[in-house]
Parts: sequence; structure tokens; C-alpha cells
Amino acid sequence: MIDSREGSFIAIIEKSTGSIVWRVGPDYPTMSSPELRPRFDTHVPRPLDQTSGQHDAHIIPKGLPGEGNLLVFDNNAPSGYPPMRLPMFYGSRILEINPITKEIVWQYTGIESGLASWTFSSSFISSARRLPNGNTLIDEGMNGRIFRLHLMVR
Repeated sequence: MIDSREGSFIAIIEKSTGSIVWRVGPDYPTMSSPELRPRFDTHVPRPLDQTSGQHDAHIIPKGLPGEGNLLVFDNNAPSGYPPMRLPMFYGSRILEINPITKEIVWQYTGIESGLASWTFSSSFISSARRLPNGNTLIDEGMNGRIFRLHLMVR
């Protein structure tokens, strides 16, 4: 699996052939029209709108809650050419994506913590990992903050 922070895409490459066998981005629906500017939607599941400047895309390992899903720290920061459209007041987000349906099945943003979206924001050096007890460990690198989200209803 690779993810390109500057290209705003995530892909799985078949090792033996070098072929791309799965991909999201950079041709997200939000790029086709200014009216489709992404917004902070708390409803899940929903189709993946986009990732922008993301880091640390990986498949949640077998045996952990959400196994087989993709977990990614979406910096939601300017990237790509042409640049990705961003929400008016953006912040970062942790996305858990079902790779079959390409739907967001769980997320964390500043809004989920009861604050404004921009209160959780890191435009670089960040990651998220699922822990064996179902919690998610988050590294908000730009702000030098590491915290754990307790198991949430999925």
C-alpha cells in the first residue's frame, strides 16, 4: 500500500506484477464542481468524499476491531495539482474506510470531540493506529500531541 501526500491518493499495488489493484483519488467527486466542496459531515457510513495531504494509510490488522478496513490520518491540508478543494473551516480527520465499498465507516474530527473542526488540525507528520482494545492512538504531529480515543460505537 502506498499513499501520496502531495498527490492525494491511496493505492494498493500487486507486488508480483506492479499493477495498481485498488485506488482512491485524486479524481474525487469534489474536484469536478465548486458546489461539491467537502464539508464536515458526521453521518457515517457515507461515501468517501476525498483525502487531502493524508498520512499513514494502512489496513487494520487481523484481530483488531475494524480489521481489514483502511485507517488513515487525513491532514485535510492543501495538496495536489490542481489543489484539492477544502472545507471553509477545515481541520484534520481520522478516517476508517471500508475498502470494498469505499465508504467512511468511522471518523474522528474536532467536531466529534464537541469542538470546532479546526481544533484538531495537523498539516504534516501525523498518524493513527488501532489498538487491541479498540481504542485509536492518534499522533497530531504538528502540535506535538498524542492522545487515545476510547472505543466508540461503530
